[in-house]
Amino acid sequence: MNESFSILIRERGNRVSSKKISLIFWGSKLLRRKIRQVHLIL
Repeated sequence: MNESFSILIRERGNRVSSKKISLIFWGSKLLRRKIRQVHLIL
């Protein structure tokens, strides 16, 4: 009972962390693109 519960929590945590990682990844990509555009303007 306890083991299956901890596994469920771990799986849910992994899913959330992967979502966060993808969000951070895309956010950094967009930020880099914006910074490049600003550099071109300046």
